[in-house]
Amino acid sequence: GRMEKARKMLEEMTQYTAELPSKRARTHLVFLKSTYLTEANDWDAEIVNDLLKVDDLNIVVRTKENFNQGYFAWKQGDREGLEKSIATIAQDREKEATLSESAQLTVCGASTRESAKQIQIDQSQVMEMQLQALLSWTKSDLLDTEKLLKGAAELEEKLDYSYGPPLITKPSRELYGEWLLEVERPEDAIAQFDQALVRAPKRALSLKGKLNAAQQVGDQEMMKAIQSILDEVESRREPTETAVL
Repeated sequence: GRMEKARKMLEEMTQYTAELPSKRARTHLVFLKSTYLTEANDWDAEIVNDLLKVDDLNIVVRTKENFNQGYFAWKQGDREGLEKSIATIAQDREKEATLSESAQLTVCGASTRESAKQIQIDQSQVMEMQLQALLSWTKSDLLDTEKLLKGAAELEEKLDYSYGPPLITKPSRELYGEWLLEVERPEDAIAQFDQALVRAPKRALSLKGKLNAAQQVGDQEMMKAIQSILDEVESRREPTETAVL
């Protein structure tokens, strides 16, 4: 919950990358940017409009930056922008998938982009499917929305666990649960948040989503249990500095 500290870190990394835009710096900034926007839900932040050069980076990094733009477009009600982001991700993923099919793939020494592995292509597809689901929702196609969210969640769960900053920006089960809340299906939402919490125990956004669902169904015991865990998580925030006498 230390959002101000997170934002300051993002601002400092943005300045650093502007001065020294190495591949490593830009990759790190994409991860920071994606995580901050998603966790803080701060889609009014100026950095949303700061497009980073990612064409020479790994496909997952490229997808994360395009996912940011697509998710922002959805938040703004910009269907055309959302469609553009989906198309960019899809074309990029399909190109990498075609290249990876060749067992004799040879990367030219002059190339600056890393060749993609299948797991990275799949991670890209998960984020693409999430945006496709949001696009279907804008078209009031609830059946297709749910099909895509379910498909994204199932594909994500087939992938190996990753360590460090999340490769897939928004957990699919969490997004699925949030959507179910929006379409007034809190019982089903609880099931999705539970699955999200198996994969990411004590994740704050999933806990808050489940708490919201428990409130909608009026389950006082569940609400009490979730609030207790949230209080534990929030107690990990840095204590206020005090003067030493």
